Amino acid sequence: MKIVMRVVEGPGDRREFVFPAEGESEDEATDILVGRDDVDCHAHWRLSKEDPTVSRAHLLLEIRPPNCQVQDNGSLNGVYLRRGDEPERRVVKELLQNGDRLRLGKTVVEFEIHVPLRPVETVYVEEQPPAPEPKPATTPPLSEPVPASTPVSPSPPPEKEPEWFCVRCGERLDKLPDLEMLARSLDFMCPRCRKEVEAELRQAEERSRERYVCSECGQDVTEMAKSDGRAAELKDVALYLCSQCANKAKKRYTESPKQIVGYWVLKSMGAGGVGEVLKGWHPQTGRIVAIKRMLSKVSTEERMVRRFRREIAIMETLSHPNVVRLYESGVLDGVPVFVSEFVPGGDMTQFIREDGRSSLPPHEIVSLIAKSLVGLEYFHRQGYVHRDLKPENILLAKKDGQRIPKVADFGFARSFEKHGGTITRTDEFAGTWMYMPPEQITDFKHARPPLDVYAMGATIYVLLSGWWPLPDFPSFSAVKQGRVGILKRSIPQMILHDRRMPLEERRPDLPRALCRVVDKAIAMEARNRYQSAEEFRQALLKAL
Repeated sequence: MKIVMRVVEGPGDRREFVFPAEGESEDEATDILVGRDDVDCHAHWRLSKEDPTVSRAHLLLEIRPPNCQVQDNGSLNGVYLRRGDEPERRVVKELLQNGDRLRLGKTVVEFEIHVPLRPVETVYVEEQPPAPEPKPATTPPLSEPVPASTPVSPSPPPEKEPEWFCVRCGERLDKLPDLEMLARSLDFMCPRCRKEVEAELRQAEERSRERYVCSECGQDVTEMAKSDGRAAELKDVALYLCSQCANKAKKRYTESPKQIVGYWVLKSMGAGGVGEVLKGWHPQTGRIVAIKRMLSKVSTEERMVRRFRREIAIMETLSHPNVVRLYESGVLDGVPVFVSEFVPGGDMTQFIREDGRSSLPPHEIVSLIAKSLVGLEYFHRQGYVHRDLKPENILLAKKDGQRIPKVADFGFARSFEKHGGTITRTDEFAGTWMYMPPEQITDFKHARPPLDVYAMGATIYVLLSGWWPLPDFPSFSAVKQGRVGILKRSIPQMILHDRRMPLEERRPDLPRALCRVVDKAIAMEARNRYQSAEEFRQALLKAL
C-alpha cells in the first residue's frame, strides 16, 4: 500500500508526504499525526505555519493496509471531506479513498492511495535433458611387475591399560563401575551424569504417580489426562473435565459450531472486532481449553493470515507461569485457529467497584501486578513488546487458593493492529488508548519496553483509583456504563499534551512511596520511566 499526501490549496508551500518512507515495507501499519508546524508540535507531517487555522495536532491517520482512516483530533476548525462530485461535509472518522481531498482550515490536502493487487504466481518447471549414457570403463594397462621385498615381522605394540568413557557425556572414567552400579543399569557413567540420570528417574517416577481430577466433581481423570503424553508438561496450567461433566456443559450450549478442530465447544466466551473465544473440551484427554479463531469477515486478506500465523509461531516458543500458554494451532476452513490454556478466574477489571475503588486491598493489587510484571519481563527478554496491556488482558488463574495473574493476548489483537486488518472501532478507542504513552502515537513502529511499563503503570493506577491518569477523562465505571459525555479535547491530544494527575491526588490515603512509584511509571517521557518491567516490579515491592 502506498499513500501520497500533498497540499493543493491554501497558504504556504505545496509540501508532500509519502508513505511508506524509502526502505520501509508497504505492508506495515502506522499512525500519522498531521498538524501545523509549531514549537510544541508532535506531528509526523507538519503543515505550513502560514495557516493558523490548522491545529498543531489536527488529525490522525490510521494506516492499516489495505485501509486508511482519518480521525479528527478535536481540532478547532474541523476536518472536511471532498469526494468526487459529492458536496463537502465535515467528518470525525472516515475511511479514505483514492482521490479524496481533506480541508483543514484553509489548507486542502489531496490523497493518492494505491493498493497493489497480488499477482498470481506461476511456477515453471524446466524440462531436464536426458542423462548421458555411462561410458564403458576402460582397464588401465598393467604396470611392470615390482619385485617383492622380504617381509619383516613388526614388533608387537606395548600393552595399554583399557580406557572407559561415560556413555552420556563422553568424558574419561577414572575408575570402573562397581557391581552395584552395573546392576542399576547406570554403568559407564561419570558421577555427574549418574546423579542427573538418577534425578530424572525419580522425577519420572513422581510423574507416574501424579493424579489428575475433574475440576467440577473431583472424579479421577488421570488415565484420560495422560493419554497424549502432555499431562506432566501442562501440569501447572491445564484444567480437566470428566466425560459426565463435559456432557452436561455440552447440552447447555445451543449455538454453533458444536465441534471445532477436534474439541467440543462448551461455551462462547465472547467476540470482538477480529476474533471470538470459545471454551472447549478435548474428549481424548479431558483437557479444558480456550479456542481463539479469526472471524471469517476479516480472514480474507492473505497478508493478515500470514502475519497471524507468524505471531502464533512466536507464542509457541513461550512458556512461563505468568503468561497464558499456547497449546496448539491450525487452520479450519481457511480461518486460523489456536488453542490455549483456559483461565477461568476472569480478568483484573472485576476488582474495580462501582464507586471506582478496588475491592482488594492495595497490597494485594500490588502483588498481582508485580507477578504480572514477571511475565512481562520474560516476554521482553524474548525480544518483543506487548503494546496492548490493560486490566482486561491480565487474566487470573488459581492454584492452592492463590491467584496467579497471567498476561494474555500476545500477538493476537496486536498482529492486526500492527500489520493490517480492521481499523480501531469507536467503542474500542478509549478502552485501549487510555493506556498508551505519547510515543505510541508519535513513534508507533519503534516501541520499546518502557512503552509497556507505562501501560502497566496506567493499569495499576486504574485498579487503585478507578480513574485513568488523564485529569479531563471520566472514570473507569463511567466509561463502562456509557456515561462519557462530551470531551473537551480528543484523546490523542490528551495523551500528547496533558499532564498525568499524581496518584496521590486521587488516593491521598495510599502510601506516598507507592504513589511516587506509579507516577514514575506513567511519566510522559519514556526516559523518565522505569526502563524495564523488572525495575518497575522491584520498585513496587520496595514501596510496600
